[in-house]
Amino acid sequence: MICYLLLTLFIVNHGNAVVQPEIHIIEGGSFIQYVLSPEDIRSCNVSFNVGKGNSNQNITFGFDPYVEDILIPLSYEDKFNLSSRMVGLPQGYCGFKLINSKKTDPENWIFSVTTTKTVMETPFRVLHYGLDKMHIVQKVTVGLSTTIECGRPITQSQDFCQIYSPSGEFIFEGPRCNFYLDMVTMSHLGTWRCVSGLLQSMDTLEYTVDLISADLSESEGWVKEADEYYKIGCRVVTNIKPSLCRLTDPTGQEYVIRTNLATERYTALQTNLLNKTCGVEIPKPLLEHEFGIWKCNMEDQGTLLYVDNTTDITPNNATSFIAVNTGDDYSIKCNVPFTAESCYIVSPIGKRFLPDVPTKSQLGECSLSIKNASKTDDGTWTCFFVKKNEISANAIKFEVHVRDVSCTTEVKVDKGGNAELSCKTESINLQYCWFMSPTGTIYHLFDGYTSEEIAYSGRGLEYGDCGIAIFKVEDGHYGNWSCIVRKGSNYRRAEEIHLLKLSPPTTNSVYQASSFGIVVGLIVSVMIAVVIILKNRKKSNLEVSTRARYHRGSTNDTRL
Repeated sequence: MICYLLLTLFIVNHGNAVVQPEIHIIEGGSFIQYVLSPEDIRSCNVSFNVGKGNSNQNITFGFDPYVEDILIPLSYEDKFNLSSRMVGLPQGYCGFKLINSKKTDPENWIFSVTTTKTVMETPFRVLHYGLDKMHIVQKVTVGLSTTIECGRPITQSQDFCQIYSPSGEFIFEGPRCNFYLDMVTMSHLGTWRCVSGLLQSMDTLEYTVDLISADLSESEGWVKEADEYYKIGCRVVTNIKPSLCRLTDPTGQEYVIRTNLATERYTALQTNLLNKTCGVEIPKPLLEHEFGIWKCNMEDQGTLLYVDNTTDITPNNATSFIAVNTGDDYSIKCNVPFTAESCYIVSPIGKRFLPDVPTKSQLGECSLSIKNASKTDDGTWTCFFVKKNEISANAIKFEVHVRDVSCTTEVKVDKGGNAELSCKTESINLQYCWFMSPTGTIYHLFDGYTSEEIAYSGRGLEYGDCGIAIFKVEDGHYGNWSCIVRKGSNYRRAEEIHLLKLSPPTTNSVYQASSFGIVVGLIVSVMIAVVIILKNRKKSNLEVSTRARYHRGSTNDTRL
């Protein structure tokens, strides 16, 4: 190895050589190897070994620095047409160009140069790389996602890769030849071109990917009427061996169907899970709840069965509604009374989602699980069902309302002034409203409560308002306050909503209104002032009684 490096350095320093110790080339590519010497070149040769074992033979080709012809030994049997693919480099270069290189070409070579002053030799290797598949056929399902991959494996990079759509539109350029489609449409079907630049080739390489439609496994269903029975069932086309079949009647009652099982009314004579077939016999006459649409489901695939010539299969376009709290998990669920080929869901901000289980569109179902609800989820979601051989999609609306709780975050007030801290929900009935002071004192507030120190602030618990007005702020009031609410009878947990802080007084301190707005705050302040004045003037005895009851810890006491 040391000799190898020394020889290479010697040529670089004394022969102005550009001999590369390794040539990396794709199969079918071309390369050059040469030395440019300031001294007169007397001979220029390249040698390599052919054959194995006793038949191993060292072959030397000679080059003239001023013509393209090469000198080939008469004894050389050129089985791989090597000599016809090699030409010399004229104009004073000692070297050659090899065209359309092959994996069968020699790997180890020795470059020899003799000048008027020295003899130089250096070995080099030629490493071939096989081409990846230049043409790929990729089956995709319209309405689902896919990744177009061509060129080198995704773990290897190109110098660059340009991707063009079937219409010829430039789509993407980057170091990797892959492009993600979040939802395949009909316009995506066709031939995609990937133009790639590689280290091992001067020519750019063009790969093609044919996207063709592969329908979801189709299912067939049947409803057959005999003299004494109705026979209903389905058969799915899937690579998964089903372990059971789920048959759902028009009322939503679900039955687990397996071979040899029965109920008092139904028998599974039509079921053979080995053949991916599921069905039951229903005796005549049909009961009222058996008329309508049945679902036949095996491994989330199947079809709908219309019993007794059910014709009313118009989708219910009424908008569904769900209300969730910020941070909660929830689901979008849409249903149609027909078998769809695919479905997708669009959020209020226009983002498209694939359903949790795409094959359930065959059952007229499209659902999406969403974690950690946020305000961007608030609004109208739309489920689009696409029927086979139909251009337009059926849209089902789903309204999501994300409940929020907002609180004042900081109020600045001078000592002796008044402050108002408030939290509100979006019109959710509150079962109680608590505030915890920086000293740990808890105030239990309710509509209309007022005292010399504090008062309830807000439109009322039934409107989701929880606020506290503090009169004549003292040093002990400064710090962090906590607002705690219980949200109506449907919400059994008490939760901490926000941390409220009274900051120390500052120059030109201003009273910051609560999140209910300046107008509401002023109205509340005026009402509180009026109540206090009236109490001071006309109901002093009642106020004294209230304060006494407040300190005794009666049922109306706000301090816990």
